[in-house]
Amino acid sequence: MLPKHVWNEVMALFRRNEFRDVTVRGGELMKEYANDDRIYNLVGLAHAELKNYQLAIATFEQPLTRPPNCVPILNDLGKILISRGWPKQAIALLKKAQKLRPDSGEIGNNLGNAWKALGKKSESLKHYQRAIRLNPKIAEAHKNIGVWYREAGDYVTAKKRTA
Repeated sequence: MLPKHVWNEVMALFRRNEFRDVTVRGGELMKEYANDDRIYNLVGLAHAELKNYQLAIATFEQPLTRPPNCVPILNDLGKILISRGWPKQAIALLKKAQKLRPDSGEIGNNLGNAWKALGKKSESLKHYQRAIRLNPKIAEAHKNIGVWYREAGDYVTAKKRTA
């Protein structure tokens, strides 16, 4: 497992938006601490911030070949796949993440986003509502429900949901 001071060093680079440095240092750490999924997740996110989506996906996928699958990696990779226009692939990963963490509102919200990207509006609403039941403070899910109602023409409910 990655020592705490090393993890803090790489996280500091990420927080300062030094994403190239994160990918370089993280690449070194992935060799030394191959079983620590956190570093793959952070390097994958750094690649995504640099718009290197193929590298991000490849980095996220590396630890997924061994059990247990890391839920944050599944969730973050799902978000990237949605943003790149691959919602079907995202749904498969997010469903797997949801089975491992059925109590995660964030995963439910991301599933809603993926279903919306596929044009399955009622399915997306179901997941946004579930996300809020699991975590009433998840602002993005509230916003997404408001947008859903606005797009459906129900402006009164939309305003209530986003107020």
